[in-house]
Amino acid sequence: MSDLPDGLYRIKSLQFDGYAENWPDHDPGIGIGNYFPGRNRDIWRVTRTSSSSNTYTIESAEDDSKMTFIDRPSRPALFAKGSSSSTNWKIVNYGAYVKFYPDGYRFQSSAVDVFHYYECKYLCILPGNNSQSQKWKFQLADDVNILDLRPEIRNRPIVPRALLSNSKAPGVNFDLPDLNEVQGDVVFTFPKTAEDFIFFDIINVWEFKRALRNFTPTTSNDVIELLRQKMWGNDAPLAQVQIALSREGLNKLGVWDKIGDVYFDDGPMRKHKKWLGDGLDWDEVFDRGGRGGVHGCFIVSAEDRNACINKSKSIRDQFRQSTNYDNHVVIEGRERPHPYQTKEHFGYRDGISEPAIRGLVAKHQGQIEVDPGVIVMGYKNDPALGQRPWWTKNGTIMVFRKLEQDVPEFDNWLAETGKWWSSFAPKEFVNSGSRLSDEEGAALLGARMFGRYKSGTPVALRPFRESDDDKKKAEDFEWNNNFDYMIPGESLPSARHCPFSAHTRKVTPRNLGNDYTKKYLESAMILRAGIAYGPEVTQKEKIAKKSELKRGLLFVCYQSSLEHGFIRQTKDFANMECFPRIAGQEIKHE
Repeated sequence: MSDLPDGLYRIKSLQFDGYAENWPDHDPGIGIGNYFPGRNRDIWRVTRTSSSSNTYTIESAEDDSKMTFIDRPSRPALFAKGSSSSTNWKIVNYGAYVKFYPDGYRFQSSAVDVFHYYECKYLCILPGNNSQSQKWKFQLADDVNILDLRPEIRNRPIVPRALLSNSKAPGVNFDLPDLNEVQGDVVFTFPKTAEDFIFFDIINVWEFKRALRNFTPTTSNDVIELLRQKMWGNDAPLAQVQIALSREGLNKLGVWDKIGDVYFDDGPMRKHKKWLGDGLDWDEVFDRGGRGGVHGCFIVSAEDRNACINKSKSIRDQFRQSTNYDNHVVIEGRERPHPYQTKEHFGYRDGISEPAIRGLVAKHQGQIEVDPGVIVMGYKNDPALGQRPWWTKNGTIMVFRKLEQDVPEFDNWLAETGKWWSSFAPKEFVNSGSRLSDEEGAALLGARMFGRYKSGTPVALRPFRESDDDKKKAEDFEWNNNFDYMIPGESLPSARHCPFSAHTRKVTPRNLGNDYTKKYLESAMILRAGIAYGPEVTQKEKIAKKSELKRGLLFVCYQSSLEHGFIRQTKDFANMECFPRIAGQEIKHE
């Protein structure tokens, strides 16, 4: 081996059994991990500084620190934590500074200093004498654990496997989607604090196709790279874009092929408004009477509001001549302010129970896995595999819904009804003589409706009350999905701790015994990518306990089949009083 491919590595000492590990509170700042209990497998990213050079930067995968040599007269040392720049390192086969051995490397900074093991605990630089250099093995980190990543990455609902491994997932013997052909929000979801949905009609087909040739959507691989840059602390206000076309939009462009989905090919969703259970009027853009459905939507997302606004303007200008520019409908989604960033307006954490696509997503504990074709067309367990036009491969179907929320009214209802907690709390708790405060009663009532407390704690794991410690644990995606609603000692699914009618249990049942197969439940999974819209509740609204301003959730989901995904979850699961059946019996669930 003459050099190293870019990638994630563990750096193992061959003289002492341990790995190079950040040790930020000591001098030197990098040590041998087996001296620090529980921390002996730090992950480092090795990146070539240029295509023609054998010099590299070495950066931690856990934070934004870079391996840096600090040349001090008293004690030259190696640091990583908090370093703003990185020393360039030579890692070459029989090079001027470094020798490669059959079982490892020696490597130096691009100056004359040797990377050396010091005082049996730490790593530092000793000048000039290669004989003092130790041998190190760079192990490709193909078994990286999610816990090795920075919190802002590992606590995403969906973590790309490519951030953890350089190899194909074990046991995956089927084709995976081409991530350069799948739009970016579909598999991993866009990182975002702001998102604009630009709904348009095509008025000039030739001009639209010309503009479309110059439109570059963000791909799923682009999202991986963006998250990778975040891992290294390189945050930039980049905007991400994608496009969706309706059945009417495809027809307008002369694409009449049926895509193998009866609900999509049937046209606008307003035809199905009744069984969706929608009682209020829809926005005019979605309910236009005899004028047909909207043709398409541009989605613009960013982690910076100004970047989102500027990119939206740019996209609209790009398609000014080909679409109904003056009548574009722009619906703005915005993350709520601190400390509510991850929560929708009712106050519940959103987007926890996302499916992990096998082979593409690093699975959290308890996270439901699905085959690629459940979300992306043209792959394993796509229900219309082999029956669609060739151009649909790597595509998906997007559902967009604008769901208005009456927050003051809901909060007041919870507060008043929660006082009667003994009527809905589990009987074992009530009969034990335990008590809940009015506030705890309201929290439990909401949790039994949604399936989770506002923090994200599953009511199945905390059926009586939630502690402050639970609220902290709810931030951990290795805990907040690690359950299946079954109660120890009971052979059948039970509503004792979590009602069957709870929202999260209705749409993501997890385990329903022998009544429904695992494959059936997996096939109904959708990948959600919504965001809040509208202002925070005003003080006036809180006092009056009545909404004056419009706010809610912009619901977005992706699936390869509406019938198996959104339609099944809505019509057959959520709106069906007798779902699920238990031991073959259909019972109305309260």
